[in-house]
Amino acid sequence: MVLPLSPEWVPGSSYTYAWVAMDNQGYLAKMYNNNSGWLPKVLLSIPDIKLYLDDLSEYIDGESEKYNNKINKNANYIVDLYSSYTYRKYDKPKIIKEFDFELKKWDGNHSDAGIGAKMGMFLFEALNE
Repeated sequence: MVLPLSPEWVPGSSYTYAWVAMDNQGYLAKMYNNNSGWLPKVLLSIPDIKLYLDDLSEYIDGESEKYNNKINKNANYIVDLYSSYTYRKYDKPKIIKEFDFELKKWDGNHSDAGIGAKMGMFLFEALNE
């Protein structure tokens, strides 16, 4: 089942949507609305956008069965801002240690740190906790 996204869509469902944004300098970021954040109107105006968003997210995360993602910037990542609520039991070094573990375990795929290190992108999650 494809969840409908249209210009009339409003947050509040139990679904998380991911999309890619670009700033005026050309830097890309993978964005998550985490059930409560708004999605850009320009995005919602594209017919069948959910299908494209799924394909793009799977490609970025290294999970696509359609497209082979050979990109590896062999870069690093930086943890800048993070949710003090979500990570209330962690300090920054522990968060980085866990991200490093995931990055190595999955070779950059399937991990938040891989979005920065492998793809060279920023990651932003609108947390709803």
